[in-house]
Amino acid sequence: FGGFCTMTYLSLIDHPPKIALFTGGIAPMSFDPFDVYTSLWERVKERNLQYYSMYPGDIGQVKKIVQKLLQAPATLPSGGKLTARRFLQLGMNLGGGPSSFASMHNLISTAFLQPEEIEFTRAFLKAVDNAQPF
Repeated sequence: FGGFCTMTYLSLIDHPPKIALFTGGIAPMSFDPFDVYTSLWERVKERNLQYYSMYPGDIGQVKKIVQKLLQAPATLPSGGKLTARRFLQLGMNLGGGPSSFASMHNLISTAFLQPEEIEFTRAFLKAVDNAQPF
């Protein structure tokens, strides 16, 4: 929300400042930022390993999706662009509740109609669009 407010403000004023910092929230003052981000990194790595141990077949599928998006971003139904980076941001959802792994697997499973397909399905693009409405 803070990023949205900052970007709105910067786009509306006549003489915006030269620098605006997006901090992603204020880090806890009682902990060293390095320790906080190291802990976060370990948690993200742990969740990814858990996910891929549950759905090992998704490793190849995710690589295929990323490679395709690196070659050419896809157009989402809303008109937005799906890039490899944007797709990978969906991994943030793996930190959610118990159904987050199944939801991610279902999304990845809908990317292509057949394994040899290279075009994304409309259902996949729509699901990504809905998962990232910003």
